[in-house]
Amino acid sequence: MKVEQSKLNEYLKKIHGSVCPLCGNNHWNISDQVFQAVEFDYKGILIGGTSFPMVPLTCDNCGNTYFINALKSGLIDPPDPENPSVTKSENEK
Repeated sequence: MKVEQSKLNEYLKKIHGSVCPLCGNNHWNISDQVFQAVEFDYKGILIGGTSFPMVPLTCDNCGNTYFINALKSGLIDPPDPENPSVTKSENEK
C-alpha cells in the first residue's frame, strides 16, 4: 500500500525537523510505502495476529530509521468497522 504524496507532505510539515541522534544530520527521507510490523511468536508468523502499519522515516546520511505508525499519524485512513477490508474514505466514494 502506498501513501498519498499530499498526506506525506502534510505530515512532514507537522513534525519538527530534528537532527539524527546517531550522526547529527538533519536530512530525512520518508517512504510512501506502508510496511507491516507483525506480532512476534517463537513458533513463526501468527495468522490473524496483531499488526501495525508503519512508514519508515530514514536519515539520508547514516540510515538510522524510525517507524511511524501510519494510522496514528493519519497517513492512511482507518478501516471501516463494518467492512475491515475497505477504508472509511473508500466506502464513502
